[in-house]
Amino acid sequence: MEIGIHNTTIALTIALSVLNSTEVAIPAVIYSILMYILATAFGFAISRGTRTAAAKEPQLQG
Repeated sequence: MEIGIHNTTIALTIALSVLNSTEVAIPAVIYSILMYILATAFGFAISRGTRTAAAKEPQLQG
């Protein structure tokens, strides 16, 4: 997620400041929106799978 934020910032900076083109910035904006949604969903999916697997494992008594 952090890399996606950095890539979006760089892409928007180059598109808007250097190239002075809002048309070139559109793909970066779309990527940014999708990245936040998909990265959040992936994070929830991974954390749910970890908790579910841990709950199914038998506890060792020592």
